Amino acid sequence: MPLGKFAIGNQVEHLLGSIALARALRRCLVLPDVSDVQRTFSNNQWIPFETLFNASHLDEHICTIDMSSFVRLAIDEGRWEASKRVAYFGRGFDALTEDWYTAHRIRFTSYHEEGVATLAAIAYRLRYGIDTFEVEPATKAELSPERLPVIAAGGSPDGIPVQLHAAKLQYFLRWQQWIVDESRAFSKDDALTRPYLGVHVRNAGDWEHACKVNGITHGADYCTASHPVPQNECMPTTASIANEVRLLAGYFKLKAVFVAVQKSHANLAFGTELLDSLRKQLGKDVTVLSPSFNVPWVDLNILGAADVFLGNCGSTFSAYVHRQRTHTEKGQTNLSRSFFSGQVQSQLAAKRYLPVNPRAVGRDEV
Repeated sequence: MPLGKFAIGNQVEHLLGSIALARALRRCLVLPDVSDVQRTFSNNQWIPFETLFNASHLDEHICTIDMSSFVRLAIDEGRWEASKRVAYFGRGFDALTEDWYTAHRIRFTSYHEEGVATLAAIAYRLRYGIDTFEVEPATKAELSPERLPVIAAGGSPDGIPVQLHAAKLQYFLRWQQWIVDESRAFSKDDALTRPYLGVHVRNAGDWEHACKVNGITHGADYCTASHPVPQNECMPTTASIANEVRLLAGYFKLKAVFVAVQKSHANLAFGTELLDSLRKQLGKDVTVLSPSFNVPWVDLNILGAADVFLGNCGSTFSAYVHRQRTHTEKGQTNLSRSFFSGQVQSQLAAKRYLPVNPRAVGRDEV
């Protein structure tokens, strides 16, 4: 799991790659804490993995251990010698900033005052296939348990976007029951009636800069062949979103629309404008809802269980929902009614979707 200021979309992409690495090396995966930056806007607020995810499903695929148990065994009982406490970072992190070093120490310090004293940036040497994950022999020897009893990684071996074979591992990530219960409570109390459309919009100051200045590429492979993502898809206007929602509502005869917009003070005006525009476009026949709470995991569960989904191309948050709706059975890929801003007309015209798999993970959880 990345240690910098990344929200859950980026973190899970790194996690899936790390799961693949652990399986390839036949190692146990230390279940990483999840950054709470989307709710707290702070880089140093963390949530234990098992608070959000049901690890028993992941145990079907690999060996796992929770972070607190790992620290007790590795540090308190001395099984991870100080001389072997090395942190690995993927390609592109050869020159790490002090922020990354500090963040790594902070993570372990919250469990143990000793922290991580020795850090080194070593690029992974890995090979990816369509459905396989292989580690070069030299790298496998370098990462042997005898040499490194613990592989502390700042992220997945090859960064993001997550590779196809690792993306399928989304199947093993299941929310804890309290998240499912909160989703059901919202649906019942606010009359989120099926069939409903789940809409995710990524719009804030950092996203605007990323789209217009840097160009979004890392989270785009699942939704476009264009790199970087075109502006109308990366940062759609409220008018264009409302028009595409109207098209989908009519086409699928939807009764409700659930809108998840990033909650921040800088983004409140955009969210209000979007909701007003949607209500004007759809009238009284379609209910438009947006949660007052700021709990991204509940948003993800509701979006994943939607009858139709409209995501923000380039956003790893939308990518999470897309994987959740697509990789619905162990070892199997299913197409779902997932659309992306700026592409709805062309997707509908080409019928580039299939009915949602009735056994899709999450569909019975809202």
